[in-house]
Amino acid sequence: MASIVKQAARSLLRSPAFSLTAVASVGIGVGLAVSLFAIAQAALFPPVPYPDMDRLVEIWPTARPGSDQPVDYLTPERMMEWAGSDMRFLERISGRGMAGPLILRLEEGAERVQSEPIVGDWFGTLGVSAARGRTLAPTDLVAGAEPAVVVSDALWRNRLSTDPSFPGGTISLTGITFTVVGIMPSSCDPEEKVWVSAETLPRRPAAYGGVARLRGGATVADATQEVARLAAAQVAVDSARYGGFGATVRPFATFGRSTTSGLWLLVGVVGAVLLVGLNNLTHLFLVRAQRRSADLAVRASLGASIRQIGVGLITEAFLVAVAGGALGLFLAIWGKDLVGVLLPAATSSVEPVVGLWALVLAITLTMLVAAVVGLEPLRRLAGLDLRTLLQGGASGATAPRGERHTRNVMVATQVAVSVVLVTTAVLLNVAWQRYRALDVGYDADRVVRARPDWEMRGTDAAGQWSLARRVADRVAQRQEVEGVAVWRAVIESYPPRPEFDAVPDGPPRSFDAMDQLHSYYEVEPGTLKALGIPLIRGRMITEEDGPGSPPLALVTRGGAEVWWPGEDPLGHQVKIGQEGTWMTVVGVVEDLQSLGVLGRVTTRRERTLPLLFTPSRQALEVPVGWITMADCYGCDGVVIGVRASTATSDAARALREEISDADSDLPLLELRTFLDSQLSGYYRQTILLPGRLATAGVVVALLLAFVGAVGLVTEGVARRTREIGVRVALGASSRQVLATIAREGILTTASGLVVGLVLVVGLHRTLSGTLFSYYALRLGADTLQPSLLAGVAGGVMMVTLAVTLASAQRALSVDPVEALRSE
Repeated sequence: MASIVKQAARSLLRSPAFSLTAVASVGIGVGLAVSLFAIAQAALFPPVPYPDMDRLVEIWPTARPGSDQPVDYLTPERMMEWAGSDMRFLERISGRGMAGPLILRLEEGAERVQSEPIVGDWFGTLGVSAARGRTLAPTDLVAGAEPAVVVSDALWRNRLSTDPSFPGGTISLTGITFTVVGIMPSSCDPEEKVWVSAETLPRRPAAYGGVARLRGGATVADATQEVARLAAAQVAVDSARYGGFGATVRPFATFGRSTTSGLWLLVGVVGAVLLVGLNNLTHLFLVRAQRRSADLAVRASLGASIRQIGVGLITEAFLVAVAGGALGLFLAIWGKDLVGVLLPAATSSVEPVVGLWALVLAITLTMLVAAVVGLEPLRRLAGLDLRTLLQGGASGATAPRGERHTRNVMVATQVAVSVVLVTTAVLLNVAWQRYRALDVGYDADRVVRARPDWEMRGTDAAGQWSLARRVADRVAQRQEVEGVAVWRAVIESYPPRPEFDAVPDGPPRSFDAMDQLHSYYEVEPGTLKALGIPLIRGRMITEEDGPGSPPLALVTRGGAEVWWPGEDPLGHQVKIGQEGTWMTVVGVVEDLQSLGVLGRVTTRRERTLPLLFTPSRQALEVPVGWITMADCYGCDGVVIGVRASTATSDAARALREEISDADSDLPLLELRTFLDSQLSGYYRQTILLPGRLATAGVVVALLLAFVGAVGLVTEGVARRTREIGVRVALGASSRQVLATIAREGILTTASGLVVGLVLVVGLHRTLSGTLFSYYALRLGADTLQPSLLAGVAGGVMMVTLAVTLASAQRALSVDPVEALRSE
């Protein structure tokens, strides 16, 4: 056996170009697969962070039968009432609240950070302890306690720079100084997050979920029935707009908690690269075996059996695979870090490790490569006798029927993969371009908005409007600016109640949840025009709409259709809350969901949510049951936006300069276009960057497939040189020869196209929805147009046929006598 290995090694060393190419091909494929596997294993299948997971359950809100809202809210009071009751199947109930992001202020600026206000012994229920310091104790959870906070490992590392003073140090969250009492392990939660007592926040959030432990012998079904009965009993007590809430119990979910759609897409791309690479590598070994036919013939004539020759070829394939696998492991250790840098959403809070299972994968892939690339030469040798081998040893110009069949299968495989890859690339590009071009009702890419950190300065609403108007007057004179917008959002409090709903004039009517007003905007004159919100009917808000003028409002098209169907909305009136002020509708504008959101939420009748715009200068008081965004945790307050006349960067610089001149000490939480704001953070990490990586991978795989297909076709036609010479010598015309070869090429390509199109049809929803999830479905990227499939199929067919005919024409250019002598 040692002699066989040495002989195979010497044979490979005599062909350094082939050996290096083969080893590098295997190494890149294995390295890419193993590094991505390490990331996927850490991100998608993290170790279970909590003890006795089979007893840990979530209490989750559900839609009450007959309710129009998908879910309603569980209040902290309700959660703690249940925790204090003698429940039969659940124990240690605690809850987490919804407060939105808090503003974390650091020396280098302010950052928004996710928060989880908790009620009850949240960490004790989970059974998890702090990695450093302690968790929140019962004394931290009562009203009047000193503000204490527990931070995630990701926040400590990324924002607090692993400051050794923590725990024990203090941080500022939403203007409140908190003492950091503990740092959680990374396995507890991978995000940048803080946990605080709901009692320490000035505005107590509504709890939206809970966690509990099953009592001994209890099942999830038992607990579900108990919680459902408790929820039903509280419908009258908790009745709000939606008539109460429902609740259910489900096993505590950790699987897939860090999943990223882009990661799954990359897994598919890597699989395509591996498939193409294996196909090309098999072709390399076939060509090598054919070109060594003379050497094999000599060995056979000296007594070597077909089996011995085959073992030698298999050994060569094994050595190439082992060397490539070792190279792949080396590349994987470096590659996982590189992919982590390029795909931070998947790896920001996990530590990929090339461990035992990654090693098993590398070994498996290595053996697979050895088997695949050595199987076809071995199969061909098994059907040859010594005489055939000796006759074939004089030339490599003959292409037996079995060899042609093998090549045709390999070409069809490359064609099928190419169809899938081309369609994927087109779908990704179409979905992304549609996402970028989505009509959201305003110009998301031309308006730069500035969100000042009003909270840090303690600026009240009057001060915000005063400074914003001064800035607007000054920046409007800059040549970089085409228009100026100033606005403030007002949203409905939670839980919403019927007496605070928007009320249109006319006969009393009831509206479902999706037909209700959830927010409106107070705007300065010129704001809607600067934002690019089209006016459909009536007029815009002007300078005359100030104090003392009749209250008025503009409504979106969807709101007008909901509130006054079939009627002219101009002149109608609407008020917010039963005790609100009637406002006359003077204009109808195009639909939009909300400023800063690149999408629209539609009702069941495919109408967008109603939205109102009111004049900020009328200084109407915020209705009861509604709050300004400035009163929410980490929200905007008054926002200043400018419409760029040239480059948005120039407009942003002009806006920054004018704000600094007006108040040099006022920091900005954000200064960029709506589009850039959406494409930073979550959207950039989960949509844009993975999409570009996947597209790049698709291009690489497509190039490999194209090169492999060209090589297969060219080599296959070249192997038929003698056959072509015989046909021409017997009187066949060049046209007849080209037609024969073209017919075979068309049949082979067609079979690959059919397989590829079937795969595309079966996978297209996954391919489109994986990367762009909700948006792809809304943008039509899940629809395969016949023109797209026809274009892809026609393009691949033309390329393959052109290569086939070009190779055949080259073979025809050889003199028939020379072609016959080549044998």
